[in-house]
Amino acid sequence: AAHVRRSAARWAVAIEGYGSACDVLQLAIAATPTLRSCRPDDGARLATVRVAGDTVTIEDSRGALSPSVSLSAGLDRVLTQLASLGVAQGIRELEGDHGIAASEVVIELGIVQGGRPAPLADHGSVFSLQDCYYLNIVRVGHRTLFAHVLSLSVNGKVTLLTQFNHNGVVLDHVAPSVMLGQRADGALLGVGVRWPE
Repeated sequence: AAHVRRSAARWAVAIEGYGSACDVLQLAIAATPTLRSCRPDDGARLATVRVAGDTVTIEDSRGALSPSVSLSAGLDRVLTQLASLGVAQGIRELEGDHGIAASEVVIELGIVQGGRPAPLADHGSVFSLQDCYYLNIVRVGHRTLFAHVLSLSVNGKVTLLTQFNHNGVVLDHVAPSVMLGQRADGALLGVGVRWPE
């Protein structure tokens, strides 16, 4: 009998600081199945954990991702956030055809302006917390497809936006598209943007 072994990626986390809190954090990270401490030859890192005394801050290349916490009271919270960042990064790095050709589906992201869609450019577009967005997924091939839409928040939380159908939204000849932000009666209201606390 053949055995299949699956293993999660172990994401590199840099720990900067000094003292016993760094040692505690290094041991805790080493004990997780999806995180590890950075090695000198690591080019990319998932995050940097900055330690000052008992205070810990999780940062990415742009700065702090959440308020600082006390390591003695919040070690589980720190590990949970780091693991969430790893899950989000794993989703971002999905590559390849995965059985779907680019010619089989069209995806359009935009904001709702006065009840009408305003598509955004594929790269470099920005919308604000006051904007409501829509996402339109259209099957243009002949095969039946199943779509899942995920939100990856800045703090690493992954949320299924197509929670109304956990098995995936069916895109077939009867219903070849799905638009997030559109009510059943056809009114386009959009989905509000939220920022993590």
